[in-house]
Amino acid sequence: MRPRSGVPARSRRVTLIEVTVACAAAVTLMLVLTPSIADVVNDSRIARAHSDCAAIARAIVRFHHDTGVFPRRAPIHPATSSPTPEHLTLLVGPGRTPAGDTSDGALQGWLILSGEASTSPLADHLVTNAPGYPRRESTAAAGWNGPYLASVVATDPWNNRYMVNIGAAGPGDGEEALFVISAGPNGTIETPFTQPVASARPGGDDIGCRIR
Repeated sequence: MRPRSGVPARSRRVTLIEVTVACAAAVTLMLVLTPSIADVVNDSRIARAHSDCAAIARAIVRFHHDTGVFPRRAPIHPATSSPTPEHLTLLVGPGRTPAGDTSDGALQGWLILSGEASTSPLADHLVTNAPGYPRRESTAAAGWNGPYLASVVATDPWNNRYMVNIGAAGPGDGEEALFVISAGPNGTIETPFTQPVASARPGGDDIGCRIR
């Protein structure tokens, strides 16, 4: 016959009260930690958007340094009688078009859909040279010398497209600010399309990097 344990069986059982207390403690801990985890995730997304915008901005600055122009639909061929290049309104990455007030003239330029003729993919100008810009040769003072980005641009962390208001450069490269913009966590563009260089800044929770 097996000897009985010196510890009563009742004391070895987990009571309903103990289970309830443990569950309550776990739920409380989860409620305390969840906002912190959400903040960390959101901060990491914002940091990535800042980094992406800066990388695209640097690529466009290098493009301008090499070619002497900002991206446009038709390239300049100085040695030919090509027509005046068609200027673009918007450069875009892949992803959704952000929301915005389409009746607001200050925002309208950002909200052109991808099918519009004056919108062009960022990768065409910075990765593949799809428009056919004259290449920079050893004997040429200027020309496309890319790729300016290592790979095709991705969506922003909220699956919206990065956008560049390249049309604000204008035919004469005027004094409007140029931005690489993400619509930010709320997915709504809140930055005016044209702003004076001296006072320009992203609006709302938009994340942007100034090109000029």
